[in-house]
Amino acid sequence: MGALGNIKISKFEYEEKVPSTGKRVTITPFRVGDEKVLLEASQSEDVKHMQRAMKQVINNCVEGADVSELASFDMDYLFIKIRSRSVGETSEIGIKCKECEAMNKITVNLDDLEVYKNPEHTRRVKIQDDLMFEMKYPDTYEMDITSESQADQIFEVIFHSLDKVYYGEEIIDVDAGDKEDVFTMLNQMNKDQFAKVQTFFETMPKLKKDVTFTCGSCNKENEYELEGLQSFLS
Repeated sequence: MGALGNIKISKFEYEEKVPSTGKRVTITPFRVGDEKVLLEASQSEDVKHMQRAMKQVINNCVEGADVSELASFDMDYLFIKIRSRSVGETSEIGIKCKECEAMNKITVNLDDLEVYKNPEHTRRVKIQDDLMFEMKYPDTYEMDITSESQADQIFEVIFHSLDKVYYGEEIIDVDAGDKEDVFTMLNQMNKDQFAKVQTFFETMPKLKKDVTFTCGSCNKENEYELEGLQSFLS
């Protein structure tokens, strides 16, 4: 190894908390290699490619957590914080006016973003007196859904998010071989029972921020509730 091989590049480190667990982790800004991965993924215009690239970058820039065990909203939050430390704490996004539909440029402070946790949210879903589901947060960055129908896609997401089934005195750990049985069980539910399962996803923690602005075209006051990672990326 030559003299150049002994050179170490200093890393800037920052502390953050994983939203789902409160565990403290260390994050570092994007490196040149990370930015290359993100650029190549964005140029592909493939959503799955972009999600995999983001997960790879989070894995590179986060110490103290197993990325494979993070919920999707954990990864959204950590990616935003890494981007804030790497590119700048603000992001300029375009939002249409509700009145005249003119596009307005709004500046969002990424350091202010937090994961909103609905107080009504629970991971345990009681289907009936003797049947309860214990859910887990799906890793949508890696979930591979090949079903063509929308109904089957919904069932796939539920299956990937189902951790345990409590039936009477029995506790059943759900694994990959149980898909057909889970689908059969979901198909047997009535509308109200299935709605209880859907509520788990509807109330899941998420990046969220309320923004207000005055339209530069018609002077209409606008209020928006921004949700999800893509809402905050320019």
